[in-house]
Amino acid sequence: MTDIETVATFCQEHLNLGSIVRLGDEYAYPHLPLCFLDAVWSIGVRYQGVQGVVKRYEKWAGLGQPSSVHTTAEFLEKLSSYSAEQASVTIFANRQRTSTRGGILKAEAVVRFARVLDELGIQTFEDLVQQDDKLPLVETKIRQIPGQTSGLSWRYFLMLAGASHLTKPDRQVLCFFKTATSKNFSTESAQALLVAVCEQLRSQCPLISPRELDHLIWQYQRTR
Repeated sequence: MTDIETVATFCQEHLNLGSIVRLGDEYAYPHLPLCFLDAVWSIGVRYQGVQGVVKRYEKWAGLGQPSSVHTTAEFLEKLSSYSAEQASVTIFANRQRTSTRGGILKAEAVVRFARVLDELGIQTFEDLVQQDDKLPLVETKIRQIPGQTSGLSWRYFLMLAGASHLTKPDRQVLCFFKTATSKNFSTESAQALLVAVCEQLRSQCPLISPRELDHLIWQYQRTR
């Protein structure tokens, strides 16, 4: 059997593919900046902490009622008078770094992330769709930010913003694949494998997308 067939069979045996996959609330953020906040903070940590960061920013920025669009530029304007250290303490109440060795504060990383989007005119969800020709350049610049070289946060950002064909093959997904195949996969190969497995499963689950399969695997791994 190929890796695709092996993982597809493993999914059929261990995942409830017949259920309607309900994506978490984070897949329905009303403002684009909440997507990149989540994407930067979520790597390598418990998700409850990420939810706390997003909620604290929403409260601080007065986003309780999504009656108007909160843009990337407005996010940068609100943080413009704060250093990364000050924002970590005052706004986010979280001093995590992008990596344990040589990493920068995630508060700094998320501002750099926002600056790249702002410079290239990505302010809202609509901009991601209308200016998708810019996304390869945006990704290149994002991956130059310390701690973002793998592209994991970038792919997760796009997932949260609505790109259902993308996935975030983090350690939970990599562990799932290793259990199924007894092999180690890179992030890039895991992305390709997840998409291929999804295609394999589509005869059984016509509406499943790579993003939903990724989420279902994540839910399964979390309960083990």
